[in-house]
Amino acid sequence: MTYLRRTLAWPFWTGAALVLLAVALGLVVHVGLSTREDTGVLDEFIEHRSAWITSAAVVVTNIFSPVGTIVLSVLIGGLLWWRTGTWRSAAYVLGAVGGSAAVTFLLKLLFKRDRPPLTDHLVTEVDFGFPSGHTTGIASLAFSTAALVVVMIVRRRWKALVWAFAALMIAVVAGTRLYLGVHWFTDTLAGAMVGVGSALAWGSALLGPDAMTAALGRGPARRTER
Repeated sequence: MTYLRRTLAWPFWTGAALVLLAVALGLVVHVGLSTREDTGVLDEFIEHRSAWITSAAVVVTNIFSPVGTIVLSVLIGGLLWWRTGTWRSAAYVLGAVGGSAAVTFLLKLLFKRDRPPLTDHLVTEVDFGFPSGHTTGIASLAFSTAALVVVMIVRRRWKALVWAFAALMIAVVAGTRLYLGVHWFTDTLAGAMVGVGSALAWGSALLGPDAMTAALGRGPARRTER
């Protein structure tokens, strides 16, 4: 009954809805309805390329590669386990990243969307483009980490800064994928929805809807179960 209550709560269904929206977006791009918009956004990024931005973008995209994100999730999960004293903190971060990666893998196989032309690529990528795995990974990692951190902070101003930093990280990683010419905008948008949605749904199922509500600033903080 406890698990059923958690999965019937609004945080779980909000997260599930975000993942379903990503699937719906995949259907839109599959029939070619977003081609013009995607091309326009990509052209804007390519037009503003420069040597120093390219170097920075390559560093960012390498750090937050799928392997890099897994390593970071293990480190952050372990640190939060030590800080909170509960294994659920680590399980939340690792589960969010792992679950979103699984959804991304399935959607790539389902839609088999080609990436932008090879002439636009500044790094080598060989798999399908939708959704962006880099964006999915950072979105799930940033959201789950921020959700755990904000409940340990008293001042509302610092809570807002934590969420703002998480959003900035997602935007930066997504932007680098566009800048490097290996994704369309809708790839990164879907990746962000899958990452945040997976983290929100998994958090509600594992930690409980009260914990997720508190993390989002809609109720008092509750300690997670040990």
